Amino acid sequence: MCRLILLTIIISNNAIGAIFGAYDDRIAAKDNFLYSSGTIFCDEGIRGSATHIRHSEIPNNFKYSIILSAAHVLYKEGTSEQFKECVFRPQNMRLTSIGFYGLSDHRFMPSVEDKLLLSNNDLVFIALKRKLPHEGMTLGLASSDYKSLQLVGYNEDKNDISVSSACQTFSSVAFFSDKLLLHDCDAGSGASGGPIIDENSKEIIAVHGGTFYVDGEAHSQVFKTYPTAHPESLINQGRRIDEEVIVDLAGFILSLSTDS
Repeated sequence: MCRLILLTIIISNNAIGAIFGAYDDRIAAKDNFLYSSGTIFCDEGIRGSATHIRHSEIPNNFKYSIILSAAHVLYKEGTSEQFKECVFRPQNMRLTSIGFYGLSDHRFMPSVEDKLLLSNNDLVFIALKRKLPHEGMTLGLASSDYKSLQLVGYNEDKNDISVSSACQTFSSVAFFSDKLLLHDCDAGSGASGGPIIDENSKEIIAVHGGTFYVDGEAHSQVFKTYPTAHPESLINQGRRIDEEVIVDLAGFILSLSTDS
């Protein structure tokens, strides 16, 4: 008799992310990773991570900075209701907060029951009300295979921006999607929205969205035991940077340029 497999996808920033291996190997971010990164703080809590990006089509007189994150961090867990007030905290500095000017059009719909489809659309660009002092990071089109990745995101245990290095991509039958990049970078609570970076090009090639697991009863215990990444049962995932994302960004820049 075949056993029914229940596919459950964790996409909430409040959930416990998967840490793979014998221990959590994340270290504090430095230099451009730190300067370009920050946290999204909504309604009295850190909801996820974000990255300041640069693009050749952003005009010199642009009044805003654009950050990139996972769309789900803007919504209350398990609902279609957005948080009332969100700000960006550069480098997670508690006393420095920058309000949102506007969001890009995105396809993320929290009410969708197809969790794989939800993850496929878990990405948003956000215009900040004022410019950031650092130039930000560039986007790169994601390919199919990476042996050396880095994930930059909020580390709840240390209350800082941390980097998980020397991680790689996976292929999976259970979680196949050409819009998603499956990886084994360590990612805890608050890392959702953080950039996944190709160590060679230093470009952002995906945005971390959460953790996939199959039939994940008592999943909090699973995550705390530092399991081995397995592409058919437990794996971290991120929305790839593809042509669709690049087109969305160009359209967002154009819409903001009319206001500049």
